[in-house]
Order: sequence, then C-alpha cells, then structure tokens
Amino acid sequence: MVVLILIYDNYNELATIDDGSCEKAGCIDELALNYDSIANTSDSTCYYLDCMDEEADNYNVDALVEGYCVYLGCTDAASSSFDEDANKDDGTCEYLGCTEEAAFNTTEGANTDDGSCYPVIEGCTDELAHNYVAASGDVFSDVNTSVDSLCTYLGCTYDYMFNYDSTATIDDGSCVEFNYGCTDATATNFNALATEDNGSCIYQGCTYEVFYEFNENASIDDESCENIIINGCTNELFVEYNPIATEDDGSCVYSIARINDLELKEQFYYTCSTDSFALATLNEPIPIDLYQGWNIIGYNLNYGQNTAACFDAISDEIIIAKNNRGYIYWPEIGFNGIGDLVPGQGYQIYMSAEVDDFSFVDVEDLRVELSPTIPQWAIDLPVEDHPNDIRTLARVINMLGQKVDPETCPRGTTLLYLFNDGTVEKKIN
Repeated sequence: MVVLILIYDNYNELATIDDGSCEKAGCIDELALNYDSIANTSDSTCYYLDCMDEEADNYNVDALVEGYCVYLGCTDAASSSFDEDANKDDGTCEYLGCTEEAAFNTTEGANTDDGSCYPVIEGCTDELAHNYVAASGDVFSDVNTSVDSLCTYLGCTYDYMFNYDSTATIDDGSCVEFNYGCTDATATNFNALATEDNGSCIYQGCTYEVFYEFNENASIDDESCENIIINGCTNELFVEYNPIATEDDGSCVYSIARINDLELKEQFYYTCSTDSFALATLNEPIPIDLYQGWNIIGYNLNYGQNTAACFDAISDEIIIAKNNRGYIYWPEIGFNGIGDLVPGQGYQIYMSAEVDDFSFVDVEDLRVELSPTIPQWAIDLPVEDHPNDIRTLARVINMLGQKVDPETCPRGTTLLYLFNDGTVEKKIN
C-alpha cells in the first residue's frame, strides 16, 4: 500500500508509484530561523537572527532579527590601546615599557618598547662597604646593580690580632695585639688595657661562709664579715626554740601543745600496755605433749579453723584424728572429714611418734586443701580371690543331658562334668 503525502507542491493524485520527483519549496538553510526540514527546493525566504549593526565585526546583511554583535579590540583597561567599545579581545593590546632583556629596568609583560631602557652599571651598593655608591635608576653615573666582589671593607685583616675582622678586605691599621689580664672592673687587680681575661682576677670581701656577707668569689678577707648565721628553731611555740637563731633549719619538731598531748598519750599507752600484757598472758597458746598412741586434747581457741591447717606442722606423726561424732582426719590418705575444729570440743589423736609442746595457733584463715592419695602399702596389699575365680563343679550330666549323681550311676557310664568357669570334663564312671 502506498501512502501519498499531500504536502508536496507537485503531488499527483493519480500516481500509484512514487518516482522521487516530489518538490517542496521553502527555507532549506539549517542556520535560518525558518528552516523547513521537509523543503527540498529553496524559495529564498530564509531569515536570520544576527547582528544588524554595520559597524560590528559580525554584521550580517541578511539578518532580519537583531542578534549579538561582536566588536573586536583590546579589552584590557591596563593596556595603552584599550578600546572601551570592544567586547571581544583580538590580541592587539599594547603594553609600554622596556622590552630589552639586557637592560637594568626590563619591564615584565611589556610588548611595546617606549624607549625607557637604560643599561646595567655595576658597582658596590652595600652601605657598610668602603667603596659604597648609592644606586639610582635615573642617573647613569651612579651604580644600579650590586656586585659583591667589587665591594671593599676596612678593618684588621690579621687573624692573630685581638680585633681581627674576617670580613675586612683592606687593612686600616686598627689591629690591637692580645693583652692578657683581669678584665672584671669589680676586681681589685682590674687591668683596663687587658683584652683577654686570664683568670687572674682577685676579689676582696668576706671569706667566711658562716656570715651573711660571705662572698664566694673573694680570696682576700677585708674584714667585712659582720652578721653571723645561726641555724636553729625560730618558732617560739616549739620546745626547740632558739632565741638567738637567725635561720630556721627545720629543727622545730615538738610544739608545747604537742608535748602535752604526747604526755597524755604516753600515760594512756602505759595503761593499755599493762592491760594488753595481761590479756596476752590469758590468750597465750597452751603447749601440749602428745604421746605415741592415742591422745585426747581440747581445741582451746575461741574461733574455728581448718583442721588440716592446724595440724599441718605435725601431720607426718598423726595416723588419724577423730571428733565426737566419729568424723576423721586421715593425713596419709589425704582426707579431712572433720572440716574445721570447733572451739571447746575435744579430739582423739592417734600418734605414730611423740611430739612435745604442740599448741593451737592462729593460722590466719589458712586452709589446707587435701587431695585423696593411696599410700604404697595399701597398693601392695594382696587381693582376695573372688568366688567366681574359684573353680567349682556345677553339675554332672549323662549323655542325654540328664543331671545325675556319679555315686549312684552304674559303672562304665559316660558322664560330663560341668564347672563354673565354663569348662567341661568327660569321664567314664
């Protein structure tokens, strides 16, 4: 099916096959404001948006709508050729100055020489130098560039002299020889002509350290020592107070109030010591002699303690110990069934050897944890035979599986003897 487009100027309604001859007049310039994308034949109707000012650099005679105008020129106000009407720089800006690179006053950025260049005139511009010349950019007879090698300096050029100047290049006759002596004006032997101190200065003054006027530098006493230093306690509130002391030496220890307080405390301490001694006598441990074999002793402390810790010192001699309930402490086996000793209770102890002067003491919460152990003698004990290990006859049967009594069976009967260890013997009765 052919679709015919009616917009073309030479449309033929009778045509059934398009031969490519369709024409459409219009503006075919894509830059024009009225560009027609379907048109294929120009009708000179294009119009444009462009500059319509004949003075502009982008003036377009075909423009029908005013657009942006371009005015070329120098747009840098710092340039001597600045064009205030230009809106696009064309690279024509001029910068006046000295353009000669070898000149003293070369102007950075200048592209147009204005004849202001003047040459480099070398010389010494150091104000401290002997041949200093003031620099000037206007008077060519003056130096405008400093060259250090041209500067000369006056001074003493001999390094073995007292006032040798390492920067001097010309000797000015000012050299002074070294003169050794005392250079301290406060010394008695001060030498105004000395240029180098030789440690020979002598000082007068008080040479005794016990006086306030003492001068550590003085080597000759001039009898100026007047006020002696007396160290001691300078506080009247202390027993150690010394009325003639001039320097407190920290010896103030006991104030009068402190002494009174100490006397009261001393009396109190004496009373407490007497009472404490009496109390300590009552609380002293009671020594006990333990004999070989059975002993009955009482636990005489007023607080409970771990049984193993209390008996730890003599545990090698204890075979067994028991309380009133029959609970035992057996150190050799590593067993403590008693737990803690109870104040006021009695205990039976079986000893393997004698122990003299045993007593219960404060073990300070010490607990001896025992681990059950088996002594070697227990390991070496013989083990009795189990009844199952003794071979016994279980029953006797004949060849028919019937239980029989060998005493009553006829002679020549074949019998099976069954034992408890699973063995079988076959015999003829």
